[in-house]
Amino acid sequence: MPEAQTARRKDAHLDLCAQGDVEPDGNSTLLDCVHLVHNALPELALEEVELTSRAGHRPNQLSGGQRQRVAIARALVTGPSILLADEPTGNLHSDQGREIMRLFKKLNDEGTTIVQVTHSEENASYGHRVVRLRDGWIVND
Repeated sequence: MPEAQTARRKDAHLDLCAQGDVEPDGNSTLLDCVHLVHNALPELALEEVELTSRAGHRPNQLSGGQRQRVAIARALVTGPSILLADEPTGNLHSDQGREIMRLFKKLNDEGTTIVQVTHSEENASYGHRVVRLRDGWIVND
């Protein structure tokens, strides 16, 4: 990630976790990937997504679900006021997906706004407000 982009993200109140959003350069460990975003306690972010045991691994040594959880950890470490989550559980096993949704619920209860895009009715049920779209139009709010 370019240094200027990293600097901008450090001060952001908004962050994004997208499917498989991990720096795949092959030379960085998971801790390095999280440190690229912010130097504040990346170990805690990896703990939140249950990946501390893989912290020294490279992205190419991870499954798709593990890469997804690293993307979530990278978004969490900045402590955003608003978290945009695009199909945050799309690459996860059902149990891991429920854990991430419980984590999002906890973050929301602590004041973080979570904006989630999902096709999962189960994931949508965690939200306080559900807006349904069809063909780009709001059909239910």
